[in-house]
This record gives sequence, C-alpha cells and structure tokens, in this order.
Amino acid sequence: MAEASINVEVFPGITPTGIYASVYIGDSEDPIQVEECWQNVIDTEIDYHVVPNEERPIVVDRLVGTDGFQEAMDTVNMLRDVADRLEAALKERPIFIRDEWVSQSSGDDLSKFYVTYEEYLNKILGYGE
Repeated sequence: MAEASINVEVFPGITPTGIYASVYIGDSEDPIQVEECWQNVIDTEIDYHVVPNEERPIVVDRLVGTDGFQEAMDTVNMLRDVADRLEAALKERPIFIRDEWVSQSSGDDLSKFYVTYEEYLNKILGYGE
C-alpha cells in the first residue's frame, strides 16, 4: 500500500487579545487562520481541571496524584516567566523607526534609524522630555 504525506506548517503567535495560528497545508500559500481570545483560553484551561457539574470545583486527588489547582498554577507561573522573557528580549533588540527611514529616503542602511529601548521611550512616547 502506498503512503501519502501532506506537509503541514503551523506558525503560532500571541496578541493583546488572544492567541492565533496560521496553518499552511500542502503547497498552499493561503493559510487557515485559527484565533482564540484570552477569555476562551482561560475558560478552557480551567475546564481541564474541574468536575463538570454546576459548581465546577477544581479536582485534587492525592490517591492518583492529580492536583488540578497546582497544575493550573504551574501554567500561570510559566506564563509570567514567558512574559518576562519576551519583555527582556524586546528591550535588548534595536528598534527600527521606519517612518523616519521612509521620510528621508535613506536607502539600504536601516541601522541609522535604530534606537535603543530608552531612546524609544524618549523619542516615540515622549518620556524624559
């Protein structure tokens, strides 16, 4: 029997409103977009750890080693760590002020329009003036 394979590429991301993924199947240049708002993500995460009744209590069962509360809190702590690492990564990178580059028709040397995070705060947000 012949085997068939399909190439699937997934590019996930986060936004202020939720999470998303662009999914490319085969040779398609048009992705399938999947989006979920943060409230739905939170509700789904809680649903993983509750008894599905009216009160929806979080399950802790020491006999089988299940602690839904601690598992959910581990996710909270991981998200805090990820947010801190994302912030640090953003602050250490140069920031390209594209509108100044465009207005000055400055060719290929983008680096003249890079600023540090501190310069960004002063120039773009008006701090320190």
